[in-house]
Amino acid sequence: MSQKRPAVYIEGIAIDIGWRDATRSLTELIFSTTRRAIDEGGKALDTIDSVVLAAHDMVDGRSLSSMVTGPAAGSYLRDEIRFSDDGAAAFAAAVTRIEAKESKRSIVAAWARASEHDVEAVARATFDPFFAAPFGIDELQVAAIRAQAWMRSGGDVGARAAAVQRRIAAAQANPRSLKSGGRRPTASYPLNDADVPLWADIAVAVTISAEPSRIRVSGLGQSSEPYWIGDRVIGSLAGLEEAADRALREAGIGAQQLDLVEVDGLSLFDEAIGMECVGIASKGGGLAFLAETSTSPSRARLQKSMLTATVPSAVQRHVLAQHECQRRAALDGMNGRQGPAPQESLLNVIVELKRQRPYPGCDKGVAPVPIRAAAFGLQIERIGNGSTEVVCGTRVDRFPEGVGT
Repeated sequence: MSQKRPAVYIEGIAIDIGWRDATRSLTELIFSTTRRAIDEGGKALDTIDSVVLAAHDMVDGRSLSSMVTGPAAGSYLRDEIRFSDDGAAAFAAAVTRIEAKESKRSIVAAWARASEHDVEAVARATFDPFFAAPFGIDELQVAAIRAQAWMRSGGDVGARAAAVQRRIAAAQANPRSLKSGGRRPTASYPLNDADVPLWADIAVAVTISAEPSRIRVSGLGQSSEPYWIGDRVIGSLAGLEEAADRALREAGIGAQQLDLVEVDGLSLFDEAIGMECVGIASKGGGLAFLAETSTSPSRARLQKSMLTATVPSAVQRHVLAQHECQRRAALDGMNGRQGPAPQESLLNVIVELKRQRPYPGCDKGVAPVPIRAAAFGLQIERIGNGSTEVVCGTRVDRFPEGVGT
């Protein structure tokens, strides 16, 4: 007999988007945003018993950043958890805590000021320092590789210009979008300036609880892309596809029943691929779908923003929310940090390291040193309790384990 999933509701939400606001510090930005979310929820601060944060030291520019920023988000004298990931991951964790009855009402807060940190440098730091970092790539360049792979696999780019224009028009019509300032990253082929995000300073806060309110979280799914680029299915977003499927199955609806879909992608191509993965657009027809202007009930109405999360990542999140009027929204957040590689990948790396030991002096004009078998090798004969030993004239007692060679 299946158990009914505990209901979780969204009570209040607030977002602040700007650029280089010299009148407010980061803590003031977080405080004002969190305060507005609490006020919109209509519940007193003392009814909130937990806070889940999405913050990262490298983004905030200080170690243990939540010790400074946490109180501004309401964490003082409350149970607090911080995720070095995107806001969608923190939201999913907060929902899970309420479902597990670890919390009754929670604040979820996330922020980043792109005007105060190097977005690309932070993104590059998340890659493996030995095998990926030397290439100097970040997730936006991986998105460019993905776009090219999607095109080579039959993706239709005929409606690309129309999709860009609709994207621009949607941002201009959105009262929350950034109207001035911001910074665009350097686009890599086949992307251009119109395809890439506009970095901004963003703070967002949400209050959720188990008490019924206007918006219910009817389904939630989580997944992730492999850490190693070579393990990913380039040209698709398998993590998003899996997360969307889980969320839809949990909600008990199909993709075509959605009234509103919001996809947060690193590039226009990622948004197109995301629509295909969710099941809204046909394979290879994501850009054509984004270019359509039809908003008939038989198709999902798209609402896209030129603003994306400040730190790109391969992590995929997909959340479904259900309103009283049965309107549903699908949300996908795509930035944060990659998780550790699976054990199999780790073993592959160890094997690869053994096969490709560095060549000392392998510079111009210097003959490479051939790789030879190691001169010495550790051979373990036994591991067990060892007796008292005399080491360099000193008697060593209580030595629980000994290794003989």
